[in-house]
Amino acid sequence: MISCHNMKEDIISIYNKYYSTIFKVSFLLLKNKDDAADITQTTFIKLLESNTTFENDTHIKAWLIKTCTNLSKNFLVHWSRKNCSIDTVSETFLSSQVKSSDLVNSVFSLPTKYKIAIYLYYYEGYNSMEIAKILNRKPSTIRSQLKKGRDLLKRKLQ
Repeated sequence: MISCHNMKEDIISIYNKYYSTIFKVSFLLLKNKDDAADITQTTFIKLLESNTTFENDTHIKAWLIKTCTNLSKNFLVHWSRKNCSIDTVSETFLSSQVKSSDLVNSVFSLPTKYKIAIYLYYYEGYNSMEIAKILNRKPSTIRSQLKKGRDLLKRKLQ
């Protein structure tokens, strides 16, 4: 078991390990680098303030993703934000060899519920049960979103 009070010394290593993932998840939802950076920072502040006891690194990562997702959604409810272009997304965190990929462009153009499920499944390696737990949805809903997202991608790429 890992307690947040005991991990304050290790917060830098946790931050370094998960910053990129948390920023990407927030950016997928907010489509703005500065807002995503703010939400990422707030997510790690919440970790410091939390009294949660974690079972392992996987539990920490899932907690961070869920917290980030909730903070991002709350942010969107309170503020109206403009969508950014796929070029901005690519420049923000995709490597140069991936930038030109039709698949990546298509993933980022999906509706948010499909985009997040596909990102967590294919890019972060979570299974549908884990994604359901993180996003507080039913596993069958996640599997449906993954299927629908794949179908949309297939149509876009044909």
